[in-house]
Amino acid sequence: MADLRDIREQLLASISRWKQEVLYKPTRGTLSHGMVDTCYKLIEKMLVNCTSTALALTGAKGEEARAACAPRKSIGRLTLGELVGVLEYLDFELARVLSDHLSTPRPRILASGDGLLLRSIVRNRNEFAHNRPSLNTQLVVGVFDLASRFCDMDLVTIMINMSNKAPVTER
Repeated sequence: MADLRDIREQLLASISRWKQEVLYKPTRGTLSHGMVDTCYKLIEKMLVNCTSTALALTGAKGEEARAACAPRKSIGRLTLGELVGVLEYLDFELARVLSDHLSTPRPRILASGDGLLLRSIVRNRNEFAHNRPSLNTQLVVGVFDLASRFCDMDLVTIMINMSNKAPVTER
């Protein structure tokens, strides 16, 4: 599995480069679709990584969450929505398991609004994948914004630190 930190840095660097291109030059529709598709693929890789780490950290509770959200599916076969479902299911359990590793113990790993952000990503990605909307500059930049906000989530930082076995300090 690719390193979560590397994937996050790749996504953020790509967004920085692409945003300038989209905002200041007219881009072909195929190029915009490629940028958006790549954003969603990298987000999905990051969610697989976060979910795998969360499952490893939570043991039996993690397996319970995976079974509740996606019975009989391996982690690699979970949809984006199922990955988000598993992480939301494990929110309180992760906080409990990680309480000794967090600089400030907290009741939940997902901060206020993170669940809404994750569900927005799933909804928008499904719309993009299944309905192939015409992408204007505003929609493309909106995807970049969602992806950037996802990269800045405490969940991602915590999972990076836990996968690298470093002390966890939230952003």
